[in-house]
Amino acid sequence: MGNSILFSKSKKYKSLADKILTESKLISILEQSGKVELTGSYPADLMMNGDIDIYVINSFSKNKVLNAFNKIVKSCKFNGYLFYDWKIDKHPGFPSGYYVGLKTKKYNERWKIDIWFITKKEVQKVKYFKLKEIPVNKEKKLAILKFKDYRNRFNKEMPSNVIYDAVLKNNILKLSEFKEYLAIYRKVDSRRD
Repeated sequence: MGNSILFSKSKKYKSLADKILTESKLISILEQSGKVELTGSYPADLMMNGDIDIYVINSFSKNKVLNAFNKIVKSCKFNGYLFYDWKIDKHPGFPSGYYVGLKTKKYNERWKIDIWFITKKEVQKVKYFKLKEIPVNKEKKLAILKFKDYRNRFNKEMPSNVIYDAVLKNNILKLSEFKEYLAIYRKVDSRRD
């Protein structure tokens, strides 16, 4: 895929994400529960699929989050709603908090919105939480978009953090080098299971 096509595709996803957030009024509902931070690829202009990450920062009880969840279900038109308590069932890849997942199909695309209700202390442990504040030049931005496009076509289960680590920590900018990096990552990751 050509460079200008990748940038156009990313811009299109960001524009559609803006529409979904505006039409759903989701942010105003979430602001009733705490400080809302859009994070990940959306604010960093690195979107290559219908995935929006949101953190709601405050002290939360399960009941408070379930009240917010009910408001979302009643007020927003999504097709799927998921609630998960990651305070009880700890997972090494997830923060300790409450997760709400929303799914819909809009604008000929499947959309997933991940919402984390967590404390300020816990959000500081989240890798790439402030991705938009990391200086990313055009060459690195292009590499991230290219690797995400590759992931979306061949390895949908790969988390974006793997791509960010490859580019931002290891300065991998070519697809051939990224494929080698993935082979090593998979070996290391399989040993953790």
